[in-house]
Amino acid sequence: MSKSAAAFEDFVDASADELLRVACFITGDEAEAEDLVQECLIRIADRWPRVRRMEMPYPYARRALVNLALDGRARRRRRREELSGGSIPQGNGEPLHPHPNGGAGPSQYRGRRNVSPFRQIRADR
Repeated sequence: MSKSAAAFEDFVDASADELLRVACFITGDEAEAEDLVQECLIRIADRWPRVRRMEMPYPYARRALVNLALDGRARRRRRREELSGGSIPQGNGEPLHPHPNGGAGPSQYRGRRNVSPFRQIRADR
């Protein structure tokens, strides 16, 4: 294994769990978050020679992850609009289906995107 490949594996070992936590927070769905992290790491691997020279590659990877999530969300929205033949009505932030455990499901927080996550946590307690 080359030195570059070993360095990338070390980076993945050190950052994959944290990237997954960020992706879960963004998407609210663990399976979608795992796919997002995989896509992010593939893109980082393609750019690894440049990324590994950065002083702190994790923030770059986190930003790439967020950009992928936002791009995917916009793409899915455009696709839904195409399929429905018009614009999608804006919801009130309430889930269409309640969380199976009766607790707060991720969809219950989607209506409050403009609120800092730390404020959401404090407000929900």
